[in-house]
Amino acid sequence: MEVKVLNNPMVSIIVPVYNVEKYLGKCINSLLQQTYSNIQIILINDGSTDSSGNICNKYSDFDKRIFVLHKQNEGVSAARNAGIDISIGEYLLFVDSDDWLEANTVAELIEIQKKGDFDVIMFGFLREDFKGNNQKSISFQKNQLNNKDEVMKVLPELIKKESINSPCNKLYKSNIIKDNDIKFDNLISIGEDALFNYKVFSKINCLIITDKCFYHYIKDNSESLTQKYNPIKYNMLVYVNDFLLRNFGGDILLAAKFIRLKNICSCLLDIVVNDSLPFTDKKNNIYYILGKEDPQNWNDYNNCIYKVLRFILNTKNIDFIYFSVLLISKIRKIFKGNNKT
Repeated sequence: MEVKVLNNPMVSIIVPVYNVEKYLGKCINSLLQQTYSNIQIILINDGSTDSSGNICNKYSDFDKRIFVLHKQNEGVSAARNAGIDISIGEYLLFVDSDDWLEANTVAELIEIQKKGDFDVIMFGFLREDFKGNNQKSISFQKNQLNNKDEVMKVLPELIKKESINSPCNKLYKSNIIKDNDIKFDNLISIGEDALFNYKVFSKINCLIITDKCFYHYIKDNSESLTQKYNPIKYNMLVYVNDFLLRNFGGDILLAAKFIRLKNICSCLLDIVVNDSLPFTDKKNNIYYILGKEDPQNWNDYNNCIYKVLRFILNTKNIDFIYFSVLLISKIRKIFKGNNKT
């Protein structure tokens, strides 16, 4: 593969910021401390009501590589899109404002780029709390895909394992995103990251996956939106999944159907364990989901767990499905509790 990477290319780091005053300093400091200096740090203050905007301004006064945009609150997708529009780097990194990067992140990613000129580099991350406790590394097996056919062969497994969902553990060639006018979808607040990457990965011709972990993902359970019941979660996940169903066939189509079943089960669990929903509403929501789905799409996998799930769903018996999902939720809770001890 011919290497075309410049000796010192600029990397634009896009950081959407919203009410993260207790995390923001650590995030920005980790970017300023990068051992690779040719970076553009774009802080998009998405209408914060705490001191986050002022913190952004103070850092921009300190270092000319920082650009701050203050805008009205429109959500993380709009903030990232604004960052893409402002960016001038040959490469893009996305960092959430409550997370942080290892100091050698950009330097090592550029060294990888110089060996192969890849459209995307995917790397691992560490999940931890704000104090750095309970670290869990999520790493990937090394792999180098040098052409479109090789990328398409591994894509189904990456989709099934949800390995490509996050934009924060990837270095992107900016022209892949800009030339194809790929943006984060403002219509959804769940699954927008996966949809963005589905579109990116459908356009790339080469990919390298490293087993190194650079990104520190801070898990704050008390504030996480993912812990809250969302009544339109199912519709948003279907919207994302439909992109795969419309645009791909073969193994990628099978992977999309696998994710569809997984998403259905996730939504059913959310409904069943939600204490604020009356029992009648829970049954109506289950009925709504089942009415939108074709059972034939659930018959492509022989995994034991999914066989059980398919059997439960195919009964179309709302009461049976409800109590089966409730039982599954209790078993999962016990299993998670045992794993913590």
